[in-house]
Amino acid sequence: MGSSRADVDTESSKEDHAIPFEHGESASAALIRALTEDLAANGGEAIALLRKKHPQDYVKIMLSLEGKTETEKDPLDDVSNEELKAFIKVAREALAAGDNPA
Repeated sequence: MGSSRADVDTESSKEDHAIPFEHGESASAALIRALTEDLAANGGEAIALLRKKHPQDYVKIMLSLEGKTETEKDPLDDVSNEELKAFIKVAREALAAGDNPA
């Protein structure tokens, strides 16, 4: 039987849920920042509520995270977008110059 979300209390719709943008911040960066702040403030409570009211979803989430360990970390995770752009630029210049080792 499917689980219903109707039994989960939500905050009042009258609350201000606007996400303020910081100077020069993109929408995706603002969203990630807001989610990170919300997780830090409310994550434990949300996890406990999920575990109590929807244990099947709790287990699904836990299992979906399995295998994502530090040893399996993608080596590009620590590379910034600016570094990636620089790597691509250098690679394209090398290819254009005929420095293709392949």
